[in-house]
Amino acid sequence: MFPRRVEIGPGCLARLGASLAAPQGRRVFVVSDPGVASAGILERACDILLASGLEPISYVDVPCEPTLSVVDRAVSACIDSGADVVIGVGGGSVLDTAKLAAACAARGRTLTDSPGGDWLTASALPLALVPTTAGSGSEMTQTAIVHDERQGAKLALTGPALLGGVAVIDAELTLSLPGHVTADSGLDALAHAVEAYLNRRASQMTDALAERSVVLVARHLRHALRDPDRLADREGMTMASALGGMACASSGLGAAHALGYPLDTRHRVSHGRSTGVFLPHVVRFNAASRPERVRRLAALVGGEDLAGWMEECMDQLRIPRRLRDYGVTRESVPDLAEEAWRTGQRLLADSARVLGVDDAVAICERAW
Repeated sequence: MFPRRVEIGPGCLARLGASLAAPQGRRVFVVSDPGVASAGILERACDILLASGLEPISYVDVPCEPTLSVVDRAVSACIDSGADVVIGVGGGSVLDTAKLAAACAARGRTLTDSPGGDWLTASALPLALVPTTAGSGSEMTQTAIVHDERQGAKLALTGPALLGGVAVIDAELTLSLPGHVTADSGLDALAHAVEAYLNRRASQMTDALAERSVVLVARHLRHALRDPDRLADREGMTMASALGGMACASSGLGAAHALGYPLDTRHRVSHGRSTGVFLPHVVRFNAASRPERVRRLAALVGGEDLAGWMEECMDQLRIPRRLRDYGVTRESVPDLAEEAWRTGQRLLADSARVLGVDDAVAICERAW
């Protein structure tokens, strides 16, 4: 399942109001974050909504890694606003928060007060998603990730209620990204595409999406970092992100994401970076069961060693590749790996190669 309407191309934010197909006077709850607001993007979006006869209500209290309590506050604010449309303008964390706000507010309950999974298939408030980073692909999926601070783990929620009806993918909105966000987001897009391609649930459709995403990352990510104002590279990365999101939404992910989650929650490493640290090691591990697919991706990026190319790419992006660089001690590696294996079974279920707890420890030790 994908959004019913997708606006793509530089400047397409101008079509945001028209894409909602909403009658005059509707109140719109606009979820964003301080960075997007300070860049002027939120104001631009609200001005477009006002010009379309809509009443935007801005909410910017979303951090880079939202927790249950953060989402609950957003849901309560959405309910109190009386809005009947929700828009997310920001990176993956903002988009996921907007998804959950639209689904929960439709029922008048916070996320904490929504036990079970029936609500994930119920109707949500109309939802539009406007990514301002190029990595999560959240605008194309029906999944939201939130940090459950009670259990100290990531919570993945999936269902039709979390699928936006409209996606507005405007590469111009990514021109103001800081370099480290461009790099981390790009790694996220690459990991989505690679893991979707190596997953046992991969199909001809997801193969086409993932292959194209990998090609676009190889072609544009490093250039986007070196020349951040070149729109062609920004546009290439927004497409890589969207295609990677579509691919993994259909075929799933794998061990790099599972292993990265504890690094994210324990050491506050960004999602793209925490996954990227493990990706080359997971590719080498999976090559034993998916050799032809690993070779195919290597050929697409212009080489023979896919994992080696990834490590070279991370070096060029100036992203540290070792767990020790993020404060992980040698002694804590087995515990980190065991936690990842225990909490990541959902992600490991369709991995290219069965990964046991000893395998997880070995990969983490190589990454250290």
